[in-house]
Amino acid sequence: MSDKPISLRDVVGELSMLPEEAHVYLDKVTGTFIGITDSQFAAAESGEPLDAHPDWERDILAAAREVETTGRYVALPDSSQINEFNIMERYCYSLDDLGLRDELLRAISGRGAFRMFRDVVRRHGLLETWYVYRDEALTEIARSWLQDNGISFIDDMVSDGTKDT
Repeated sequence: MSDKPISLRDVVGELSMLPEEAHVYLDKVTGTFIGITDSQFAAAESGEPLDAHPDWERDILAAAREVETTGRYVALPDSSQINEFNIMERYCYSLDDLGLRDELLRAISGRGAFRMFRDVVRRHGLLETWYVYRDEALTEIARSWLQDNGISFIDDMVSDGTKDT
């Protein structure tokens, strides 16, 4: 494990930008993150030599092989584990304005829920409060993930300074 604790802010940043088509891993040795797609995992498992692939992909394929064969990498929670829909729903119920709450709950009840939610939040000038709420939820997910995996981190999400955990 890296001697340097991981930044909680960096983990939250990764969680907020999770790609649908890739899995993101923390390299416990270097403290860096790497995204690996299913097709890159398949290419890594094919046994084909790394030099048969483009230069830009070789490090990713080498990492994909290490993910499968070593304990060096830890998978970040994926989008299904984060469940952003649930975070949106909790945000709706956190609002005191019952009319706005109902409007947002209706927005997330059908097709295009994410877009509809964002449109209503934007129209009511709540985009910033939504992002603060979402970041707080992602921070708790990240903190739990780090603790569950025994990864030391710096809680640099607090505004009054940092603390080691």
